[in-house]
Amino acid sequence: MIQALMIIITSIGSNPHAAASLVSPMECAETAEEMALSVAAGEAEGLVLCIYGEGVDYE
Repeated sequence: MIQALMIIITSIGSNPHAAASLVSPMECAETAEEMALSVAAGEAEGLVLCIYGEGVDYE
């Protein structure tokens, strides 16, 4: 089964924050698209990194 390690990095002022979670590839793609739209609109600063792999089932 293919899954994605989703890493979200955001910055509020000079305080960066990072979070990681194991999600479905579709969820990671949707989150990345939402972040891109927010950054383009000037509402957020950050990025979403999706690393795909096989072999571990997600719950």
